[in-house]
Amino acid sequence: MFPQLSALAPSRGNTVSIGRVLIVDDDRTLASMIEDDLSKAGFDCVRAASDRGAHKALSAGRPFDALVTDVNLGEGVTGFDVGRFARQRHPDIRIIYMSGEAKVEHWMAFGVPASNYLSKPFALDKLRALLFQGLAPQARDAADDQTG
Repeated sequence: MFPQLSALAPSRGNTVSIGRVLIVDDDRTLASMIEDDLSKAGFDCVRAASDRGAHKALSAGRPFDALVTDVNLGEGVTGFDVGRFARQRHPDIRIIYMSGEAKVEHWMAFGVPASNYLSKPFALDKLRALLFQGLAPQARDAADDQTG
């Protein structure tokens, strides 16, 4: 159902990347915290602060294995729109929406099929767990080695 995240691709330093993740949030502090946590867990992360930044990242270079996006991105389109754009470009991309304002009902109505939703605030381990679901066994082993 979900793609197997890109296992064993080179990442920063001597670590092993278990997947490439695009993080989209206009709250730079939260995006940075998520990036730090996921990077420590073995993910190769890229951040965007707007729908335009997300569209640019999704349209360039190597594809992403997962998209983690806030629903409310300030001016412009919503994270739901970013998710639809991501699925059009990369049909197998795993999508996780997060919001402190939008409700689960909004996600069910506007989110792409086979996506996930987290209400803010949330524990970062919940986000990691959603991203680890569907990993290839060798990637899960690499993730376990890196997270201790």
